[in-house]
Amino acid sequence: MASVWADNYIQLDNRLKTSASGSPRVRADQVATKDRRLALTVRGSIPRRLRRLEYRRRVEDPLSYAGHVIVKVLKGAGIGGAQSITYGAGPEGLPLIVAKRSEPVSKMLYSVGKWSDNFAAEMLVKVLGAESGRPGNSEKGVRVVLEELTKLGVSMEGLTVVNGSGLFRGNQVAPAHLTQVLRAMYEDDTLSSEYVAHLAIAGTDGTLRKRLKDLPVPRMVRAKTGTLSDVIALSGYVFGATPEEHLAFSLLFNGVQGRQRDARNLADDIVRALAGAVTAAK
Repeated sequence: MASVWADNYIQLDNRLKTSASGSPRVRADQVATKDRRLALTVRGSIPRRLRRLEYRRRVEDPLSYAGHVIVKVLKGAGIGGAQSITYGAGPEGLPLIVAKRSEPVSKMLYSVGKWSDNFAAEMLVKVLGAESGRPGNSEKGVRVVLEELTKLGVSMEGLTVVNGSGLFRGNQVAPAHLTQVLRAMYEDDTLSSEYVAHLAIAGTDGTLRKRLKDLPVPRMVRAKTGTLSDVIALSGYVFGATPEEHLAFSLLFNGVQGRQRDARNLADDIVRALAGAVTAAK
């Protein structure tokens, strides 16, 4: 059985099968529909012994998603009416029914660093843009990002940013840019703890929970992964016994389509070598 929470927004086509044993093999394909909803097809197999599996999916249209969730909540509360969803500016003077403040950015970053959530990264950049004037968009947000990077002392040479997620060929960033950011954030006492905490811990959680479990010292690597059809990336920190032994690193592999696993394994091997060198330096 497969189910989704926002079932009035997601049109689910469940083609999953139950297997007697083995590991779960689930593939999910999604596409936006003409009525601004999401068509989701799930295929593969799940072993009978597993009682529950959960997956997170990117929302194609956040505004439509919010509207359908509100309709579901109203119906669940027994509130009737047409409850149709329309898009556009609302009339002036409407009463505020409910308000909800988001978590602070320090917590919202967890989905970016630990789970490589591109949607969350994109929305955060747009929120930055909205602070300088609404509506918020990528162009405004990128201006804020570049201004802050300049303040951090990051070189602008060869750096091109067009959106927050990085899912666009117009973005150009080098390992040197990323290591400069990593070093600047670590050296800022007002930001360091939150910034380091949002990264995945090797062999423990996030997108690194199954990688680098054989390090000389547990939890000594915190990093952000990156995976596209043609690119593999890993950037973060190797922590030694003292601050003087800490390392910031960034590994970017381009042109690896069809060889993503090899590139990922090479990245892990390089990080193991760094961890070994730091440990040996004690």
